[in-house]
Amino acid sequence: MLWLLFAIVTGTPKECTLGPGHWRGTGDQFDIHEHWTIDAQLDLNGAVGTRVGTIAYPSLGCSGELVRETDIGGSRVVREHITRDPKHTCVDGGSVRFACKGGHLDYRYFYPDGTQCAVAILSRAP
Repeated sequence: MLWLLFAIVTGTPKECTLGPGHWRGTGDQFDIHEHWTIDAQLDLNGAVGTRVGTIAYPSLGCSGELVRETDIGGSRVVREHITRDPKHTCVDGGSVRFACKGGHLDYRYFYPDGTQCAVAILSRAP
């Protein structure tokens, strides 16, 4: 009964889906020990080869589009195409693996050569 009361008072977390959503978080780039913000509009259910979202890294000043590639071990893989990068701080052509983890979205970034270099836990934007 106490749990039910807690759920009513606090609300339940929004379920993670790969469908349409606005997600935010902070990336941890462990190869250079940096942190940066992430703001993504996603609909990861699009067909392979189609645009399935946009992504921005506000603290870095760059942004781009995401194109669905494949699925690997429960993760949806997209290719990132940076379209705005006035300070030349972002790498074009890397890939991101997204997976639902509870009510959050797990983000794992890989350089174009396949080396993983960053992780984040994204939450639905209000």
